[in-house]
Amino acid sequence: MSQHQLIKYNLGFTLIELMIGLSLAMLLTLAVANIYLQTKNTFSTQSEVNRQADEGKYALFTIQRIAYQAGYIDEANIAVYFKNMATTHGIDAKNIIKGNANSISARFYGDPLGHSISCAADSAGNSNFPQLKDSALHGYKIYLDGAQLKCGKLSAAGVVSDEQVITDNVIDFNILYGEDKADADGINIGKKDHIADAYKNTSVNWEDVYSIKVCLVTKSSKNNIAAKTTGRTYLKCDNTQAAIDANDGANYRTFNTTVSLRNKYN
Repeated sequence: MSQHQLIKYNLGFTLIELMIGLSLAMLLTLAVANIYLQTKNTFSTQSEVNRQADEGKYALFTIQRIAYQAGYIDEANIAVYFKNMATTHGIDAKNIIKGNANSISARFYGDPLGHSISCAADSAGNSNFPQLKDSALHGYKIYLDGAQLKCGKLSAAGVVSDEQVITDNVIDFNILYGEDKADADGINIGKKDHIADAYKNTSVNWEDVYSIKVCLVTKSSKNNIAAKTTGRTYLKCDNTQAAIDANDGANYRTFNTTVSLRNKYN
């Protein structure tokens, strides 16, 4: 092999070839980085939406559980009948719940088998928390405090303590109480069928309440979840649409449930 041929095959890459290679590498790096950022943003958005959904569902579950427990009587107190019970825990005599548009209170007995649970932070002295493994009468209040939905323990005098937050970023909360009046349909005249005839939260006759409707609207804690555009709305608890500011990128979600007071027999 001649000297000329050795020089030819040992020249390596030219400067232009190196520049082209580096440019291609940079383009590839930018493409990969862009995909990574998009994936990261999608994951972050989905995580926030899922968290918001989980917290909203948990809040409804908590309200459902307390409503289901309202009026519960354990075996040790089976002879007790709420219809004959005096006023305690801020709840009128003969009744198991009381409330308004933004709060609901319920009273019930604990249960040695652990069927009753607490929704407040009243774990002091209760080794079975959150279970209420006793035969004592308990009262709890779930209420809206600013943007936080809370649960508190009620004393016999109706004083709230041991509050804990069920969920936050609440922008709308409403409870309606289903009253059942004596029917006048020609079949069950003068009798109740325990099915609500109407729902309301003012001038409620608590002896006639057999179910509740709950609405909860939450807003995501992050402001970069949804597109910041005009024309966005969310559903309020009064079934009207509310406008969302064009600079607001938060996600809004409305939760609804209807709960029967299954321990109310009279």
